[in-house]
Amino acid sequence: MVKKSKNSENEIGFFDKIIIADAVFLALGEVIIFLVTQRKMYYGIGFFTGVILAVAASLQMKFLANRLSCISKKKAVITAVSLYIIRIIIGAVIIAVLYITDCGDPLTALLGLFALKISAYGARIFEKSSRISLK
Repeated sequence: MVKKSKNSENEIGFFDKIIIADAVFLALGEVIIFLVTQRKMYYGIGFFTGVILAVAASLQMKFLANRLSCISKKKAVITAVSLYIIRIIIGAVIIAVLYITDCGDPLTALLGLFALKISAYGARIFEKSSRISLK
């Protein structure tokens, strides 16, 4: 039986906000790519791939946060680091496939991966501002 941490409901809500922010980042990025670039599909596929990698990383962290709350600290560190390395390798392989097959731009894929960072910071800022407005 899996024990939930006392903040697991807040963590789940936080990760849901991150995924929503990733979707908004994807929509804005694709609109900008459509308006600015000449090779719309090439850059669009690369950006879409990067954002999908960011969403997959967010989902993996969501499930990892719930799982790590009920195991020992040593196992938690080993699990977190090994899954992080696997996630980096998978991302590098997917970006390499984009480069080798020339079906999408690897640089826009990396830009799409920034969705993870932007959405994480954005979710924290949104969370803080929503607390302020409720008081």
